[in-house]
Amino acid sequence: MDTESSHRSSDAPRRRQRLVLFRYLAAMVITVSAITGSVLAVNLAVDPLHYFGGNAKLAHATRFDERRQKLYHLLAKRDRYDCLIFGSSRTILLPTHLLEGHNCFNLAFSAGRIGEFLYYAKYLSDRGFHPSLVITGVDDFDFETTGGWNVPPFVKKGEDPPSPFLVYSSLDGLQRSWEAHRDRKPDDWVCTIDFDCRIPRPFKTYRPGKRDRSAGPFKSEVAKLYGRLGAYFPNARFVGYVPPISAWRVENMAREKELRSYLTSLKKTSQYFDRFVDFSVVTKMTADPDNTPDGSHYAYRVNRVIATHVLSGGPGPGLDVKKMSVDRLMAAHLAGLRRFRD
Repeated sequence: MDTESSHRSSDAPRRRQRLVLFRYLAAMVITVSAITGSVLAVNLAVDPLHYFGGNAKLAHATRFDERRQKLYHLLAKRDRYDCLIFGSSRTILLPTHLLEGHNCFNLAFSAGRIGEFLYYAKYLSDRGFHPSLVITGVDDFDFETTGGWNVPPFVKKGEDPPSPFLVYSSLDGLQRSWEAHRDRKPDDWVCTIDFDCRIPRPFKTYRPGKRDRSAGPFKSEVAKLYGRLGAYFPNARFVGYVPPISAWRVENMAREKELRSYLTSLKKTSQYFDRFVDFSVVTKMTADPDNTPDGSHYAYRVNRVIATHVLSGGPGPGLDVKKMSVDRLMAAHLAGLRRFRD
């Protein structure tokens, strides 16, 4: 009896220790679960990455991770759209609400390049998204370098996106929600929940006193990549356009004797499109520094004109590249430069 009493008395402290440890672990699990649940609830409400279409009250914060946000938004709302837009930040400013007859989703993103568009096109095509219209912004810098792509790994591999519940249960997801709640800065672009964006007014006027960045050389062999892009959507009407750039940029191309190689690249690219309009030709719009803050991104009043002419009818202030030879394109650009210099 004395031995049994001795064992029981020695086991009691161990049982108390195990009980304390169990209670500690249980409290930790409950605390972690509560924190994780709270983080998940906040992130689901904010939806900063647009897994479920985004939060309309925070539309001003729709551009901090475009390459993921836009794709997630499109995957969530794909039945709403019959038109897809590719391009760089210049093309982000094309007003989709003015493209009559279609519901267009603007998948353009900052510094977007044709090599990136190919990954996204394959990804969407493989998932059954087949728009009837594809619009692609073709930029001068696409013919200068072919690198600099920034494609999410799951897009490259053709895998499903990371689970929103895993992403939104993380502190990284909470950081995204925090970023989405920040106050809008005066120079932040104004965007709707579905990424229809414009430069806010008033904006700082472009000062072209300093020489614009060097131009070229332009590699016309890049043109064939646009043919590959169109092949992913064989039943779609394939429309291309060159967004406006400052007259000073075009002047630099001419000065550095790269204008012909640039126009040759555009002409070769045009063969892969059903319609192709060049809005980089010098006009009153691109010669007016009041229309742009930087010579590369243009105000709504300019992009409104482009939206009117990009799909049909005459090219407006642009050039119908498919109907013109390189010599005629060159003559039109030089004429625009002469008017600009005068």
